[in-house]
Amino acid sequence: MKSSLAALLVFGGWTLVSLSLYQSMPLPTSFLYFLIGVNIIFAFFSIFIQSNLIKLYKSNVYKEPMTFIDSFFKYMAIYMSGLNHYVQSVLSGLPFLVNKVLGIVFLTYLLFVNFLLMGIFFE
Repeated sequence: MKSSLAALLVFGGWTLVSLSLYQSMPLPTSFLYFLIGVNIIFAFFSIFIQSNLIKLYKSNVYKEPMTFIDSFFKYMAIYMSGLNHYVQSVLSGLPFLVNKVLGIVFLTYLLFVNFLLMGIFFE
């Protein structure tokens, strides 16, 4: 019960945040816009502290939630850094230099997609 309530609360919170762009961007696209925006921040920090962010994600998501707050942080972590976690998990097995170069390429790609969305809707 508390897990589904936490998921509903996270979804409702992100819906309210996404409604702030309702005048210029339709609602499903604003979800994507904020998802990519938050993952840009995580991708930037993953260039410097990749292993710490992977551990942070795993400690929030894979740990069995005991309280409502644990469930809430679990779903926040899934929504906010899920995309970045899976990409960084794949990159962590590569050699250091290749890892960092591909991390910068991933960050550049996310920035490009975010600016592409802005160019479409904020003309």
